[in-house]
Amino acid sequence: MIPEHPSLDRRRATILVADDDHAVQIIARMALERAGHRVLIATDGPEAIDLFRAAGGAVDLVVLDLSMPRMSGRQTFDELAAIDPAVRVVISSGFSRNDAGAGFEDLPIAGWLQKPFRADALVSACEGALDHP
Repeated sequence: MIPEHPSLDRRRATILVADDDHAVQIIARMALERAGHRVLIATDGPEAIDLFRAAGGAVDLVVLDLSMPRMSGRQTFDELAAIDPAVRVVISSGFSRNDAGAGFEDLPIAGWLQKPFRADALVSACEGALDHP
């Protein structure tokens, strides 16, 4: 289920979704825009870093797939954090949090999203991450 209207108490956020799966990109754009957010899409880590840098601090949240071509999610996270140490990231993975979370215990992750996910779970994870600094 995709939320019909943005919550009245939420600000319009800019969310960068970094995922190489085209279906995930479509669902993310549709669900997050319907919830009132601006969405940027990157197909891999280097593109995510370029978009994040070009946005000049306007990205409020990154939804980051752990398994992408050219650069891992961890490498991408490290690069994003080098640009902005306060970057908020929701990790997305088809692996369980226990399996995929190894190596992320020391990082300030804003949320976790297990794939496959429903559109409402994506919106909920993003808005929850935005609500809690």
